[in-house]
Amino acid sequence: MIHGSATHAALDVNITQSAVSRTLKEFEEIVGFRLFDRERTGLRPTREAQQLFKDVKRAHSAFADVRQSAQSIQNKEGRQLRIAALAVYVDGFASRCLSSFLTKYPGTKIRLIAASKPEIEKLVATEQVDLGITTLPVTAEQIVVRKSLKRSAVCIFPNGHPLSSKEGITLSDLLNYPLIQLVSGSPLRTLMDSKFFDLGLQTITDLEMETQRAIVNMVGTGGGIGVIDPDILSDQDRMQISSCPLTPSLDWSVALIRPSRTTPLQIAEEFLDWMSENWTEPVFTNSTVPAPHWQS
Repeated sequence: MIHGSATHAALDVNITQSAVSRTLKEFEEIVGFRLFDRERTGLRPTREAQQLFKDVKRAHSAFADVRQSAQSIQNKEGRQLRIAALAVYVDGFASRCLSSFLTKYPGTKIRLIAASKPEIEKLVATEQVDLGITTLPVTAEQIVVRKSLKRSAVCIFPNGHPLSSKEGITLSDLLNYPLIQLVSGSPLRTLMDSKFFDLGLQTITDLEMETQRAIVNMVGTGGGIGVIDPDILSDQDRMQISSCPLTPSLDWSVALIRPSRTTPLQIAEEFLDWMSENWTEPVFTNSTVPAPHWQS
């Protein structure tokens, strides 16, 4: 196809001309049609051979890609990690700390997407992502809970707010100020509503937000107070916002999950280990909180 003769092809691949001719004959027997017309000037490919050659080139290119990918995996280069997480952890932990993981594991490609709790479980169970970061309990099958971490909500308020003088904030304290809440149905809002109900407290919510990041932004501009996962707070937020744990606490567990039907990627295991070492509780303005402990 390229050289026009068996002699030139033999010289290119460093074999004899008879070996090239024999290989062509055997291949013609396999495919069931003639590949070349023999002429005085050399070999002229048939129309069938030209059509087949296009597919052969594509297959050869694909095989080269597979070989390169295997080499990259062996050398720990070009590794890919797909993670689905609740928006609060995408906006908080990922933007704050993920760069240090990439520094430790250069060449790793990470795709981090925000999703709801049901969506995360579905993506992990169907192996559309390698890892998920969500809250317990996990109800979907084909999922392994790799590690879990206890979290506690905090109340946030603008610096200089009357709540700044308190060492602990009760749920009843929240009723004395404009309270910005998550929309109904979100995990933290559901937990809050349950606690309020247990204590016989009735809240009046004038402002609901889709994300905890939006609540932080509103509180930072003096729009009220809020209850959030402390992980969402950045150093820049703390220039305008104070935070304090609630009494009694609002607790839940964050889980790192993976598919159960396949052996986890090495880079996924390395990410899980790195998370255990580096995902620590943010510093609070009004209190000292012990560092969290991952449960395997």
